[in-house]
Amino acid sequence: MKTVFKILITFLTSLLLTGCDFFSDTEISEPNKVIVTANGIQYTFSISTNTYSIEDTLQIVFLARNISVRGRELRFNNMPELCYQLQSKFDNFSIYYPNIVLPAGITHFLRPGATKSFNAISLFKDHNGVLLEKGDYVLTAFLGNSNSPKLKLFISLY
Repeated sequence: MKTVFKILITFLTSLLLTGCDFFSDTEISEPNKVIVTANGIQYTFSISTNTYSIEDTLQIVFLARNISVRGRELRFNNMPELCYQLQSKFDNFSIYYPNIVLPAGITHFLRPGATKSFNAISLFKDHNGVLLEKGDYVLTAFLGNSNSPKLKLFISLY
């Protein structure tokens, strides 16, 4: 009986020390927000609305929150922090931005419970400054250097 108890305590302690990552891959989706938890970090991608006028400004908020019991690192080796892309229903990339390029070796350390916010603002114009066509698009946001999964929302331009 003591051996079973010791094994159970050891298993529970190891789950606690690893931040219970084994059970944490979840996803919550709303029309203008998606939340995904992976590897002890909760990623939230949100926009103010899903319907925009072609003259509007797109504001992206991407949060990384450490929900584990140990510190986590987000490393960016000559990579942009926040990346986003706007893809048309024909799978054409209308906008693709690495928003901020940082010098090599930048690392954000997230203590347990800490949140890091990454923000971007964009017009609905391509890299040549031409307004995008009206229609439906998939907006994808993610952290560079494979620091997060790719999170997707659907938007319409009128």
